[in-house]
Amino acid sequence: MPMDVHESSLGTFPCLVAGSGPPLVVLAGLAPEAGVSGSLRRMHESAMRPWVPGRKVFYVNRRPGLPRGMTMAALAAEHARALGESFDDPVDLMGTSTGGSIARQRAAER
Repeated sequence: MPMDVHESSLGTFPCLVAGSGPPLVVLAGLAPEAGVSGSLRRMHESAMRPWVPGRKVFYVNRRPGLPRGMTMAALAAEHARALGESFDDPVDLMGTSTGGSIARQRAAER
């Protein structure tokens, strides 16, 4: 079944958005390319597909220009700012691979 997916952003982070219902922010693992368009777009869409039924999914990949040596705490702080700018209320947050580490750091600090 095709998904209606569009590109957007959460703060400085590029994301794909699909579905309707309560928001779910999914933090992707590190991919060879920043952003959500280009040659990896189909992979990103496939990764978000399981959560789209019943949820409005915001699938977030790393931002362009990520400097070397950023800590998980610094990455989690950037994501926290982006979430605060984008949503009025708390949202469900999950991640895969490195995105899971960022989500865990965010949860620990919250």
